[in-house]
Amino acid sequence: MSVTTVALIALTMAHVAAAPAPAVRFQVAANLTGWHVNSASTWPEQKLLAAGDDFNAVYLWSVDGANGTLLLANLTGHKGGIGAVVFLPQPKLLASGADDQTVILWTVDGANSKLLTRLTGHTSTINSLGYLPGVNLLASGSQDNTIKLWTIDGANSKLLTTLTGHTGIIWSLQYLPSRQLLASAAYDHTIKLWNVDGANTKLLTTLTDHTDSVESLAFISNTGSADLLASGSCDNTIKLLTVRASTPTTTHSTTRHLGIRHLESFGLIRKPPRTSAPR
Repeated sequence: MSVTTVALIALTMAHVAAAPAPAVRFQVAANLTGWHVNSASTWPEQKLLAAGDDFNAVYLWSVDGANGTLLLANLTGHKGGIGAVVFLPQPKLLASGADDQTVILWTVDGANSKLLTRLTGHTSTINSLGYLPGVNLLASGSQDNTIKLWTIDGANSKLLTTLTGHTGIIWSLQYLPSRQLLASAAYDHTIKLWNVDGANTKLLTTLTDHTDSVESLAFISNTGSADLLASGSCDNTIKLLTVRASTPTTTHSTTRHLGIRHLESFGLIRKPPRTSAPR
């Protein structure tokens, strides 16, 4: 992702409806410039923002709408560009994954934040991270086509299991705690849903609706019987998938792909003309 600034956006959504398109107002609150940003993560309760760049560093900011922004720490320790960062609020940690094939856990303590431990095991660049609250696990996705689950226990954090099945770079990882579902998106055009059960985590299903690399995911949790999974792809579409489960903790038929809706049909997504060959 070629981004040269991190913009802090204040967003107000007037309403949500299929047609007409939602009225959304954006206001840029601050521009944090000077870095080639590959990944960013927020911790709203602590008003913190973390970002990783191509120059091996992770930056930690205090973000306060009333008092502006303040760079708290420049965290160094990686030997390659940062591919992903994510906060782990419950143990008060920050995780970063990089081109050096490692995950680093950092203590989050303002200007005193520091390297806690380094997790090794991947054999290529790490492009995605996901925190699994409740089960206190960290997921990492890599260009080695694997997902690793790490048990988080401070300096004693360690590898729990490795998930295989994708045949391309793992670009995005998202977790739905209420159903113990981990979703992974990859360069192989697929989304995989995993039932998280510690070392016994298993693949539930593979979704093959996209026609190009799938690079972003987001769960939209509902209080009813179905949740939504949004996926963004290089095929220029966003797909919404319904996820249902009669018994979320079992591994037999716990999810079904019931429907897909292209947001562009609502006029929310515009396809730019392609000026170069698909990658």
